Amino acid sequence: MDNRLNPRVPVEPQCRARLRLDEGPLLNLPVVNLGTGGCCIDVPAPLASALLGRPSVDDLELVHPGVPPGALRGRIAWVHDRKAAGRHSMGVGIQFTATPPGFRQDLAGLVEKWAEYERRNPPFGGMPA
Repeated sequence: MDNRLNPRVPVEPQCRARLRLDEGPLLNLPVVNLGTGGCCIDVPAPLASALLGRPSVDDLELVHPGVPPGALRGRIAWVHDRKAAGRHSMGVGIQFTATPPGFRQDLAGLVEKWAEYERRNPPFGGMPA
């Protein structure tokens, strides 16, 4: 777990972020970490430039059985270039700016559960499937 005001924890690989850029196709991107205040998604480098040019992300949906449903809004908080094993992607940090009623409270329980698992099972690479 990190030391942010709203800590984030690594999540299991099936946690995805769905979003659409303008009129383009629906994107289904992996979520790297998640907290009540935001998340980090892994974006292929060619798509990253489309995200970098926008101040906000509307109609973001997190898809995972434990994550509360609902459309979210966020702002691009940071971008980190990730180059590893011949793969080039961007870690894009999204800070949630609008969430459905009760979303953060419901998500807090899941984040704490994952954080507890992380404390007991280092190094943590996400909850087991």
